[in-house]
Amino acid sequence: MYLQGKKILKYFERNPVVAPEGDTEGLVEKGTGELQLLVLGESTVEGIGADSFEKTLSVKLAETLARESGQSVSWKAVGKSGATAKTSLQHLLPLVPHLERYDITVLVLGANDSFALTSPLAWVKHIDGIVQKLRQKQPHALVYLASLPPVGSFPALPQPTRWVLGQCNRLLRLASKIYARDQQRVIHSQALFENRKHLLCSDGIHPSEQGYKKWAEAIAEELLPFMPDHSVQSSKVA
Repeated sequence: MYLQGKKILKYFERNPVVAPEGDTEGLVEKGTGELQLLVLGESTVEGIGADSFEKTLSVKLAETLARESGQSVSWKAVGKSGATAKTSLQHLLPLVPHLERYDITVLVLGANDSFALTSPLAWVKHIDGIVQKLRQKQPHALVYLASLPPVGSFPALPQPTRWVLGQCNRLLRLASKIYARDQQRVIHSQALFENRKHLLCSDGIHPSEQGYKKWAEAIAEELLPFMPDHSVQSSKVA
């Protein structure tokens, strides 16, 4: 596993992909009402694999939700390469001001926890920590757990590492499903991240712009039935 890990590191050194430049928050204007959307997580929230931030998951999700719901969507993306559920709880979430304003929070995590072989128990502990922090600020907000990237089938990863990471990934995905089942207003995604070649960028790991668009549309389809008619808190927050 150690030697396989060294090979993976060398692969990424040979195939560097950087996060695109652009605003990490904005407003998609559409009709009446305004939904507040927070997207928090790992490198896919940073938009790695896209040439501009306008083509990333967060923006495409906001655009799709606005178009399909007829509401404006104010969005904010907070992501960091290498982020895990634990570091997101400890370091990313505190960076977000006014947590009480968000109607929907989309958590995009799991790849790095799979790489780190995080146990299902630790995974759920930290995911629940994030959910509880959000609940303290906005009890009625919807929390969406995006599907874990299928690291066990990424062509860029060598065997047997790919198989081992895939087993960990499946356990974390199952843990998320069981956790969400017992929570109020927590959705476990059925919208799987697709790893077909044209949906991945040059590193064979992160989505391409087309991949982000397709993923955003799948997430939006799951979110739309739960969307409020208007923002629950935006009128109360300056």
